[in-house]
Amino acid sequence: MQPATTEIMAFKLTQYSTAGGCGCKVPNNQLSDIIRNITTPTNPMILSDFRNNEDAAIVKIDDEHCMVYSLDFFTPIVDDPELFGRIAAANAISDIYAKAATPTLALSILGYPRELDETDVVGKIVKGASDLCHELNINILGGHTIYNPQIFFGLSVTGVARINQLKLNDKAQPGDLIYHTKPIGTGIMATALKKGVLFSDDEEIFTNNLKQPNNFGALLSKYDFVHSMTDITGFGLIGHLGEVCQASNVSAQIDFQKIKLLPNLEEYVEMGLLTAGGKTNQQNYCQSLYGISESTTAIICDPQTNGGLLIIIARESKQAFEALMTAHGLQDYATPIGEMTTKGKILIEVNE
Repeated sequence: MQPATTEIMAFKLTQYSTAGGCGCKVPNNQLSDIIRNITTPTNPMILSDFRNNEDAAIVKIDDEHCMVYSLDFFTPIVDDPELFGRIAAANAISDIYAKAATPTLALSILGYPRELDETDVVGKIVKGASDLCHELNINILGGHTIYNPQIFFGLSVTGVARINQLKLNDKAQPGDLIYHTKPIGTGIMATALKKGVLFSDDEEIFTNNLKQPNNFGALLSKYDFVHSMTDITGFGLIGHLGEVCQASNVSAQIDFQKIKLLPNLEEYVEMGLLTAGGKTNQQNYCQSLYGISESTTAIICDPQTNGGLLIIIARESKQAFEALMTAHGLQDYATPIGEMTTKGKILIEVNE
């Protein structure tokens, strides 16, 4: 296979970022130090905040309903501005879907260098986001824009849900089955793309995966057998599964062979195309792992951008859930990648 050839542009968006997509996130251990400076909320109307590493803040409206809030933005992971806007929007909206809520409105967050004022780049970024929001029946009501040396874009998203239909990190139980809905490897592939060595057959698969919204999550609100749900983003599969384990006071076992990967991912790993964020995730979560190869570790620690949902369901509902996935075009993922276990010394055991 030959590296993909891309049209020569006057500039590339990825040149305006030191790390693209969710790979630019501040590491989890650093975030913990920052969060210590926030006064712990005591308002009884607050149902969820940063303490369980939830994807969104949740505020009670009445005894049955709540508002779900999230904010997400990042630097370019692709060079096409309209595609970047769509990906950034899909990634931000995913936090709402990951709680089985319905997103309704958004505000945009945009930064870019002054030299782009005389181009149509910024307008195309916003158009990509607006088009996706229109498709998902979400209204962008405004936002805030600044000049900044690095381009960044994202959304603050508001959703609604019934309180008893939320899928929170702290509800997983021993024996529950673990599913995911998108292939792993966007961080590694983004590095290959930026270095110009992404195989031509892989580029379309990579970008199509990045731009797909996780609206399947909203459909799961009415199913009680779905116990917990999150999305797989900057802390990788291992980091976000670890957050669920810690919040629910359980451990997990994962079968690496059951995890769906983007094509040729292990070959890219052999080429040394690892992200800084992935290496940081390895350092932060290595104590959660036990006896696996460097290649497997790199993949499950790879930071994902607009990654799939991580869904934890009751074992007895396996057949019903897999039928549901198949009915919504996710038949390739209708196989559990692992299960939750009683809390042990090892947080996550990975079988290769």
